[in-house]
Amino acid sequence: MKYALQTSGLLFLTIVTGCAAIPNEVDLMVQTVPSGANVVSTEGWSCTTPCTHSVTRDSQFILEVTQPGYKPETEQIRIPEIERSNMFRNIGAGVGFVVMFVGADISSDLGTALIEAFTGEKVSVLSTGEKIGAGLIGGGVFGGIGYAIDRARDQTRAKQPIEVQIELNNEDNSEN
Repeated sequence: MKYALQTSGLLFLTIVTGCAAIPNEVDLMVQTVPSGANVVSTEGWSCTTPCTHSVTRDSQFILEVTQPGYKPETEQIRIPEIERSNMFRNIGAGVGFVVMFVGADISSDLGTALIEAFTGEKVSVLSTGEKIGAGLIGGGVFGGIGYAIDRARDQTRAKQPIEVQIELNNEDNSEN
């Protein structure tokens, strides 16, 4: 029981330290060819390119781009929600279970053989339930570590700016 409480505490701390909050805003970098264009967003902000503005995740808006001597352009923008990754959590849980289950099996058999060789007495090996219990603890610990890695990667991905490149056309180039 003592070890179960210690393991549960370790697992809890591992998961809690990996709970990085995903930011709800991301930088939108707007660039135009040529630069120096005026950008107005339907969200109410404006800038002169190249410029960067912080926008909310999972939002949609239109950018209206103007520059003297060029045709006005509009660009529909959709800022995606960040999708959480669970890859390392799943790998960690699977590897942890296998490592601890096999480790308990090998150490039980090896330990039993050594004790019996030295003492000459019959010693019981770990039951399958005890080996599965060890595997579950390993899966929880390694899965918790994987969870922390996934959250750190999500945090890094969420901070990467979104780039928008808009090419302006001369007013002289009229289509016939």
